[in-house]
Amino acid sequence: MGKHVSSLGRRAGAKWPAGFTLVELLVVIAIIGTLVGLLLPAVQSARESGRRLKCANNLRQLGLAVQNHHDSRTYLPTGGWWWGAWSFNNGRPTSGVNQFAGWGFQILPYLENENLWLGNGAKDVDGNGSIADWERFYLARGTPVGQYFCPTRRGPSDGVKRGGDWYGDPFPSADAPFAQTDYAGNSLDTGDNWLGGEGAPWHSEGDGPIFNVDGNKPVELRKVSTLASVRDGTTNVILLAEKALDSDNCKGNFCGDDNEGYTAGWDHDMMRHTGFVPQSDGDRAGSWYGDGRFGSGHAATVNTLMCDGSVKGIAFNINETIWRRMGHRDDGKTVEF
Repeated sequence: MGKHVSSLGRRAGAKWPAGFTLVELLVVIAIIGTLVGLLLPAVQSARESGRRLKCANNLRQLGLAVQNHHDSRTYLPTGGWWWGAWSFNNGRPTSGVNQFAGWGFQILPYLENENLWLGNGAKDVDGNGSIADWERFYLARGTPVGQYFCPTRRGPSDGVKRGGDWYGDPFPSADAPFAQTDYAGNSLDTGDNWLGGEGAPWHSEGDGPIFNVDGNKPVELRKVSTLASVRDGTTNVILLAEKALDSDNCKGNFCGDDNEGYTAGWDHDMMRHTGFVPQSDGDRAGSWYGDGRFGSGHAATVNTLMCDGSVKGIAFNINETIWRRMGHRDDGKTVEF
């Protein structure tokens, strides 16, 4: 007779090996926790690196749009007049020194958003049976544009703020949409923010490449800029960059420099200056204000679009004098990164 073998292939009476002890289980859990702790920062860093690259790519696309605007119209988009100003003529936006909305509105046709620029698809907001020019502009003002958002900070889905409309008649008085932007033009430096010093010239239209359009002046005295206006070299002068923001408070609430949105004319929403060094969102936390600065939600740098179309990551601790020079189009001073 052979020996009896159980159906599981083991001798009758043989003992199963012991399982994990509690101590061994706790050691395994501790090892897994340590590995996760080591990997998580690397994963988060990789994700932020991807978001930062997407942000830089947004600026490149904006640079191409500005270049195409320049090639098509022979001048750069302007910074507009003031936040509440905009210009249509018989159902079509005006351009150049006759357009009082800002550069963000003016380059829409070159971002494959010509229909938005024209106001095609606008609704009869006031219910009078026809579409007025203000309703065409109202459509653009409330519609987010993907390239205007840095994914480190926010996206188009949370880039529209709604509230009372302070534009006055005929705009609605409540629940009005305002599409925002994370990028601003250079340079909001007229008046107190003059980028002077070192013998730099002062220009009433602003010292950067994007000019202010003063609607109080006769048309023949208003100015537009060209790339030839950037006498310090297009590789050395900032065209657009990320704007500083108290993102904790301002992403979901109206702030003084994050309210009118991307269509606004000469205003902190759409224009900043290099009189102050750039700062991170963390630096601006609790301020509810970007202080007229450029800046970003990134850990150490702000993405800047130069007038030649290149994008540079500039450290927050950049030398203040060099940074100021990068904002001035013709101060004649050397810029070393």
